Amino acid sequence: MSHAQRPPGRRISDPTAADVGRVCADMVDVADLVDLTGAAAEPVLARLRADDATEEAVRVALDEVADLLRRHGLTGVLGAARGGEVAPDGFTGLPAIGTGRPLEEVYVCPGNLCDRTEIRRPGATAPPSCAVWARPLLLFRLDR
Repeated sequence: MSHAQRPPGRRISDPTAADVGRVCADMVDVADLVDLTGAAAEPVLARLRADDATEEAVRVALDEVADLLRRHGLTGVLGAARGGEVAPDGFTGLPAIGTGRPLEEVYVCPGNLCDRTEIRRPGATAPPSCAVWARPLLLFRLDR
């Protein structure tokens, strides 16, 4: 099995990357309720995908996406915690795995913009979707 690797050098801070990951996951969850390919969303998503998007530009675009989702009834987009919180030292842990073997593969952002991490679910037939890049998340092998 081939493993796609995350592109090197994320260009935004850890807290902003965490926010992009939360918003992306929310967008995937409500894709059947909110048109994320329409005239209101596409320009914002294009700015998030831009290679030269600065930290400030990403924050502005995130606020616009959050506002779009709020207008469609999704509240608490950037205010509610989802998954692991980023600790003050910038690290966040993977979910506990009990007595099982360590996770070796996770799905990650295909554009290396956020820190969204999804665990491969038993029986899943396709990788989770990225709403920002409109592509599946990439399979990433964790080094031991």
